[in-house]
Amino acid sequence: MSEQWRVEQEKLMQEITLHRAADQCYLDEGVRLLELAQTSQRLFAKQEPREQRRLLNFVLSNSTWKSGELSVVFRQPFDLIAETTASGGDGDDSGGGNPPGCPAWWAHKDSNLGFKSQLL
Repeated sequence: MSEQWRVEQEKLMQEITLHRAADQCYLDEGVRLLELAQTSQRLFAKQEPREQRRLLNFVLSNSTWKSGELSVVFRQPFDLIAETTASGGDGDDSGGGNPPGCPAWWAHKDSNLGFKSQLL
């Protein structure tokens, strides 16, 4: 019985090691995504108009221009991000107005959500 438990313990230790490595990759990708989001407005401005249009078509649908005002409809999941941003408060650097339990960067001006306000 002792040998069977050792084999099972070794198997579990290998699984724990795999999970730890996966967690680190997930965190690294999250950090890279946030860094990209912080520079998205600048990167968008540098793109050729054709590429800007492709990105806007990916993010938006059924946008209209009426009486000198642009009205946009976001595709999923961007619509959820836009709604969250709208309910996130004033977006000052302190992260004020975030929904309870949300991190301070949620409504930060440099977040990817700031990109939305620049389009409007």
